[in-house]
Amino acid sequence: VAHVKALLARSQAARAATAGDHARMIAFLSAKGGVGTSTIALNVAAAAAQGGQDVIITDVRPGLGSLGLMLGLNQTRGLSALLAKPVTEINQRVVGDQIAPHGSGLRVLPASAEKGDQALANNVVQIEAAIKVLSQMCKLLVIDLGVGLTDVARWVVPLCDTAVMVTDPTRVSVMQTKAMLQDVVGLNLRSTRLEAVLVNHTPVSGQLSRQQAEQMLDIKFAAIVSPAAELAYQAADAGTPIVLLRPESLPADQLRNLAAQFVQTLRLRAPAA
Repeated sequence: VAHVKALLARSQAARAATAGDHARMIAFLSAKGGVGTSTIALNVAAAAAQGGQDVIITDVRPGLGSLGLMLGLNQTRGLSALLAKPVTEINQRVVGDQIAPHGSGLRVLPASAEKGDQALANNVVQIEAAIKVLSQMCKLLVIDLGVGLTDVARWVVPLCDTAVMVTDPTRVSVMQTKAMLQDVVGLNLRSTRLEAVLVNHTPVSGQLSRQQAEQMLDIKFAAIVSPAAELAYQAADAGTPIVLLRPESLPADQLRNLAAQFVQTLRLRAPAA
């Protein structure tokens, strides 16, 4: 705990010192697996890139990464390769070598899905260095933190301009999200804006309404995304974000609107004509 607090203090000081010369950062996380956190993060990033923003996306989950698989990338160990290096070697050239371009316009620093890489999540100093370098290489940095308030998430969230909690409308998921939100607030956030996104799945018995979920969480949802399990599977098989694979679909429209909302909130400049 003392180690994490020291990292938080150091990261806040670094952020204050470099304000204005780093990317806007938005993190996505959830209290429960399977709610669609990576899908939301990926499609928000892709929609922003399609809108002309300079975007890098990374999933800071060594050994549990999904972005590389969802995008059909051949290079999926980018983050793991960095975390295995001495921190003094993590610079823009080295990080750039591990970033994979994608046809969506995104640049991706994926984490591997190899279980043996999970121990690299303990290399917090290397993760800190990689995030700082990434923030100097783009205008919008999207970070998929996955499930739970890990030590890495406790360090990353206070660095971000926006942190987005993703949940589904089941009572258990909303209750877990409520508990995690309380933990996030306890991180002594200074300038991080908290948002929430509700991802609807196939209706089940006992599912909460939007109003019930918002009341339990004491937060308004930035967006509600319609059920799209089959579409999400098709997108993953094609290695293409939903907003590009089926741009005419309702979920794609909802995700584009969410991305536009975040771009406006983060006050990112419109791309030059």
